[in-house]
Amino acid sequence: MAKQSPSQQMSTLSRLAPTVSRGFTLLELMVVLAIAGILAAVAGPSFQSMIKSSGVITERDQLATAVKMTRGEAIYRKTSATLCASNDQASCSADADWKDGWIIFSDDDGDGTFDAGDDTLIDVSYGNTSLRVGNDGSGGMLTFSPSGMKIPAGSVVVGFCDEDSASNVTGHAFTVSSVGGVRYEGDPGC
Repeated sequence: MAKQSPSQQMSTLSRLAPTVSRGFTLLELMVVLAIAGILAAVAGPSFQSMIKSSGVITERDQLATAVKMTRGEAIYRKTSATLCASNDQASCSADADWKDGWIIFSDDDGDGTFDAGDDTLIDVSYGNTSLRVGNDGSGGMLTFSPSGMKIPAGSVVVGFCDEDSASNVTGHAFTVSSVGGVRYEGDPGC
């Protein structure tokens, strides 16, 4: 028998070795896609509910932060500060609620309204109209004295809910105490 060169040996070995299939068959791909479709159909509604719930919590937290900021500004500036619902983000609006947005201003003249010449606009929010306000003991306005106390005294609850009253998304609320403290509790009124 003649001696084979290394390239001939490799050629002989490659013919004798079984071929290894790489990739997926059409049937395997169809099974994987069917399973993925079933999982998406089951998880979709839950994921949508989770996104809506996150929006409700975010809006509640943003307004609670604005309450804390308003109280802090009243103490820092040594004058009354007001947080009020606003649908034009330039003045307090009697027909607006918290979902329409709000403004924070130092109420230097103490009249409870934002006067561009007398008062200082501190912050503005454009709100989230895809929500609805549940309980609103504030009447769309919160004012804090230079000592940080809420004017008038007494605690209020502000709650946010999903815009669809028939949804299963849980509403969330916060309570503002007479001394200006914020607690994440209370009946959202959904």
